[in-house]
Amino acid sequence: MLLIIEALLILAALQDHRATATFENTFPLDMALNSVDDQYEGCRKKMAILVETKYLKKEINNSTDFKIAWKKGKDFVKTPHDKNLTENHLIAIYVYSDSNVFKHFNPDTRDGKKRYKQTRYKWYSLHFLLTDAIQILKKTQKKCYSTFRGTKAKFKKPNLNKEVRFGQFASSSLDCKKAQGFGNVSCFEIHTCEGADVSKYSKLRHEKEVLIPPYEKFKVTAVKTRKGQKDLWCDTVYVLKSSGNRSDLNCALFKKPTKTIINMLRDQSAWLQHLRFTRSTRSSEGFDRIKMLLIIEALLILAALGQDYRAAAEELKLDMALNSVDDQYKGCADVAKYSKYPNEREVLIPPYEKFRVTAVKTRKHQPNLWCNTVFTLKSTGTKSDLNCALFKKLHK
Repeated sequence: MLLIIEALLILAALQDHRATATFENTFPLDMALNSVDDQYEGCRKKMAILVETKYLKKEINNSTDFKIAWKKGKDFVKTPHDKNLTENHLIAIYVYSDSNVFKHFNPDTRDGKKRYKQTRYKWYSLHFLLTDAIQILKKTQKKCYSTFRGTKAKFKKPNLNKEVRFGQFASSSLDCKKAQGFGNVSCFEIHTCEGADVSKYSKLRHEKEVLIPPYEKFKVTAVKTRKGQKDLWCDTVYVLKSSGNRSDLNCALFKKPTKTIINMLRDQSAWLQHLRFTRSTRSSEGFDRIKMLLIIEALLILAALGQDYRAAAEELKLDMALNSVDDQYKGCADVAKYSKYPNEREVLIPPYEKFRVTAVKTRKHQPNLWCNTVFTLKSTGTKSDLNCALFKKLHK
């Protein structure tokens, strides 16, 4: 058990260096799976108490920018226009408009899922107060809004009808011209049913702001460009229609951990990337020698215990995994009897086993199928390109 923990600590220390863009100056437009998307459904009162007694004071004291913005917000706010909004709700809406805050808050929220669960996220109070304010306002603002959002960024073009999320609190405007003032490279025409009109509480009321929470999903119904429409208000316009909510972190701070170590690792995309790293990274070029040794140590520990964490995850390729770390380390042991959850009857498949795809079934043709898509695989032997590779190099 101690060896597993050691391996996990090594890997965790190495996996927090992901970029937010997939290409240079090009950002993904996807489901933002690493988002802090807690909507506090079922734990609102508990979180309100935590914010009041712990997080707000701590986070204000830990950030000079947050402290200054909060003080300005306190001086700015007046009597709430909605009886259910507190002074702190109004201050939070003001603080969000402060550039010294949102330039850190937005990226931290879009990519902070892991830190949130580890209680290392820096914005628990602001995130909750904004979410709570939006949800309170939606009790009276029952309609959906047609809004606009302008940006100076470029996005990787998504497929039509694909579902996406902003994954952060997204400012939009009821006025297209106001939105255009924030950028005309990539813009959005949005039909939002979870966003709330906060214009009368905002520092900049003329912007006619509708604030969209991180957990709202949208379907991409159209992508328009100036190549096809010369008089378009933006270089590229993505048309989004609300398609519901997705809150992976709902009440995460109050849930007891129930996952096995294996399932926890399956959630870590960075770990999967390390396990399928290219062989070029085994050289000293572009890869720190000490980190490389630590990864090898972790792999040896896990392999010695019969653990394989290259399980399927969202958007992984199903192929021969030619860049896999597939060393067989002859003599690995059966670890089934050591499982914490024997009822799962888990069978661990090593990375070097090959399979033939004998069938692909979908619910389109079989409505009662146990999964949306089922790949039927039949074992065809093993393939271990890296078998004992570490020791072959040493003896050359």
